[in-house]
Amino acid sequence: MFTKKTNDAKVMKNQTSISQKDKKMSKKEIRKKEQEIKKKAFDSQMNNKRYTSEKRTVSGKKKKVKNPMLKPRTTNEVVQCFFKEFDKKTNIFKIADNKYSVCYEYKDINFSKTDGDEVLNVLVKWRDYLNSLNENVSCHIVDANTPVKTKEFKEKYSMDVSDKLNPIETQLCEEFNDMIYKTIGDSEVTLTTRRYLVLTLEGDDYKQISKQLVDLEHSAMTKFKEFGSSISIVTWKQRLKILYETLNLNAVSDEEFDKILEQVGNKKDEADQTYTIYDVLAPKYFNMREDDLIEIHDSNDPGSPQKFIRTLYVADLPSSMTPRFYNRITTIEDVMSVITLNIQPLNNGKFLKKVNQQITGMKSERLSKVKKAQKNGYDYSIVVDEALEDKLDKAQELRTDLTKNKQKIFDMNMMITLIANSYEDLTNATLKILEISGEQLVDVKQLMFMQLEGLLHSLPFGHNELMINRTLTSDALALNVPFNSKDLLQPSGLFFGQNLVSKRGTWADRRKLMNGNGCVLATSGAGKSFNVKTQIEQILLKYPEDEVVIIDPQGEYDPLLQAFDGQKIKISTNSKTYINPFDTDMNYGFGDGGADPVREKTEYLIAFCESLTGAGTLDGIEKTIIDRCTRIVFEDYQNSHFSDKSLAPDLKVFHECLKMQPEIEAQQLALTLERYVNGSMDLFAHETNVQIKNRFVCFDISDLPTSIQNTGYLVILDHIMNRLAHNAVLKKCTWLYIDEFHILLKNPYSAEYVAKIYKTGRKLNALNTVVTQNISEVLENPQGRKILSNSEFACLFKQKPLDLKAIQEIFNIPNEMASYLQDPPFGQGIMVFGEDKLPFNLFVPDNTEIYKLNNTKNMNIRDL
Repeated sequence: MFTKKTNDAKVMKNQTSISQKDKKMSKKEIRKKEQEIKKKAFDSQMNNKRYTSEKRTVSGKKKKVKNPMLKPRTTNEVVQCFFKEFDKKTNIFKIADNKYSVCYEYKDINFSKTDGDEVLNVLVKWRDYLNSLNENVSCHIVDANTPVKTKEFKEKYSMDVSDKLNPIETQLCEEFNDMIYKTIGDSEVTLTTRRYLVLTLEGDDYKQISKQLVDLEHSAMTKFKEFGSSISIVTWKQRLKILYETLNLNAVSDEEFDKILEQVGNKKDEADQTYTIYDVLAPKYFNMREDDLIEIHDSNDPGSPQKFIRTLYVADLPSSMTPRFYNRITTIEDVMSVITLNIQPLNNGKFLKKVNQQITGMKSERLSKVKKAQKNGYDYSIVVDEALEDKLDKAQELRTDLTKNKQKIFDMNMMITLIANSYEDLTNATLKILEISGEQLVDVKQLMFMQLEGLLHSLPFGHNELMINRTLTSDALALNVPFNSKDLLQPSGLFFGQNLVSKRGTWADRRKLMNGNGCVLATSGAGKSFNVKTQIEQILLKYPEDEVVIIDPQGEYDPLLQAFDGQKIKISTNSKTYINPFDTDMNYGFGDGGADPVREKTEYLIAFCESLTGAGTLDGIEKTIIDRCTRIVFEDYQNSHFSDKSLAPDLKVFHECLKMQPEIEAQQLALTLERYVNGSMDLFAHETNVQIKNRFVCFDISDLPTSIQNTGYLVILDHIMNRLAHNAVLKKCTWLYIDEFHILLKNPYSAEYVAKIYKTGRKLNALNTVVTQNISEVLENPQGRKILSNSEFACLFKQKPLDLKAIQEIFNIPNEMASYLQDPPFGQGIMVFGEDKLPFNLFVPDNTEIYKLNNTKNMNIRDL
């Protein structure tokens, strides 16, 4: 029930009388007290009739402006203050007579961790967007810490344990969920930041208004895309849900809110009245008896669960501003808040006319002072009016901005609405805001007797009648950049730990990127391998249809293979496991449809031969001979459309073909390869006997001699290419991890081969990841840099200073964010996810099975 203030007449009668105790005061004190009481009574009267507010004029003076909003008498009328009606098709709300608004949610960007030219670039783009708005458009930027039920949040982002049959998998799932729950926290609700752009237009023709709003949407969509952000419509139901959750006590799920809306139209009482949309959204008890806060209860019982809301506003700004203030107040931890910028473009021509009038008036005033000084026999410079001169200088500077510097003029007010479950929490939140504003020299005050209005102008409905405004140029207004820090909250993604800026969890799904290519780079001991293993574990646990393939040159993935019953394929001179480098099928190749498998195979076999003969040893003649022999040995197999496996060639057939060629270079090449065909290194001269029969496969090349390790990489990669092609037909995703990637860069053809896999990976549903600690070798290699540049995803850990600069350049990481890679603790790094960069830290307790499986410090790993 909406509670009413004390009757006005009773207030006047009771409060204007002086008690016997007060009569002992002096006459001066009595008069002062009477004046205070009368003023309070008058304010009370005005509060019960119409709210008043202040508007700062161009001259800097204040005048009282009546607000046309009548004071609501019931909780139903409270809701009616926010909107009159809405269009479900267009999601446009009518918020007042002839006034309509539409709301968009936009994605944040990492502005708080950018520096230098990038900061200026964002400021200029934001200023340009503001300048594109005309005086008929009211713009509202809303930063809302939206509450979500923690239980539902955890269910949304945790792993499903129910379908795990393997005990170790169940344990790993539970341990990952424990880490996720600790990151989310144990409070009843979890705060998630949502950012909204609300555009409001005024007019009589609704069709014309809706068309103009569509044009404004296209303009905003283009500009926000330039920021690296994006916008999406907030539906009518989502906006109503925001209002319901603010005016009531608890966050509700979408399903629960649907049930609430279903009450609309149901019979309410015996008089056949039905529930309206205002009835179902209204709080049960809404108390505005306090002048500086709103109190909401779950029932008419004052002792029932409650919520406190207080709105503050920015009363004054310092002479020089930075984006720091907006950044600070929108990132306060554990405070439920709604920070709103209400922006109204003004008519530059009209405003310029007023400024010119001001300047003319101040010049006349100065001339009068000069004449007066001369008349009295002294120079004006001796008694110069510094306040007048300062105002004149500022006015002339403003005129220059408007006429020559392409500045526009705006009215702006900033509302800070705080929401808490207790008065103590509300007080603490208020003190935090006042402390931050004090540090930034920003004057923040509480709205007195105007708390409902404050809330009205804070929520994303587009109201802007409060008019406690500051008049700012577009440059000054643009300093309130509505961006802060990027969060990745993709429920289908892998858990990467805590975002070090926002302190929220990070979940990222590489399958949603433009391509799934990635890299993991770090110096030795910085957590590179540990992070890769946590990724693989989560892939196997969360994506049951996906396959994972690892090339392991150090034999360090054995514990993981055992835990997940994976398949280990050991390639060495002592094993009886063989892969025929000539294996090919119809889907083999790197082309974008219609590729010639034999032509693609030729490029690979040139790289294969050079890996055996030595990098840079093949000349043009030898490459031509390899090309010719490849086509000869594949002719029959190709004519069978690669279906008759008995016609498939191998290294022995190729070797015989080489010996049959007339050129002396062919004979020399055949002689060089003889060791690998009939000698002790003949492991690549046999038919393939490897059968991948597991979704988790590791190719172990740790026992290969160094001289043919590069060749082993190539043969395995080519074999995997056939697997990728096979899985692509089945629409399966394949995650390929290439550890100690720098080994492949020793041969230019093998480096180029990996670059081709990265280039064509998306076509084959491949998510390729190169892993290395020898970053300098990668950076010095053209193909290595190309592979990194073609990576939409990266996990970067501790870097050497010289390497860090190059990595910053490749991934466009600003200096301030790069500081997270300078001697960080174990597990701390930066994630690159498309255009986004996030500093993160994944802490895994050392008493968990995850830690035992992934820790390589005590393993006997071959040092490569």
